[in-house]
Amino acid sequence: GSLRTYYAVLGKLYKANHWDWPLESGDRPEAPPVGTTPAFTREEVEQLIKNRDLYSKGECFYLAIATIYAPRRIELARIKSRSIKDHTIYVDTAKGGR
Repeated sequence: GSLRTYYAVLGKLYKANHWDWPLESGDRPEAPPVGTTPAFTREEVEQLIKNRDLYSKGECFYLAIATIYAPRRIELARIKSRSIKDHTIYVDTAKGGR
């Protein structure tokens, strides 16, 4: 968990027990800066697709999923053979989406 999560949980614990919360709202930890992940350019994606004959079946699978559905990296990493059932790919979403 993050410091902000722990801060919120402790705040709720204090409130639930009717304890005096010793901190102020300004004491809440700052959210870490959101880093950006470099994305492939359109030309790079086209080149990856054109060179698909050089890749294994698994690499082609991940390339197809990534270019069609644009899942998060963690969602791609979570796809296993058991995620594919009855011609459907079930993706364990990273942020509670559907």
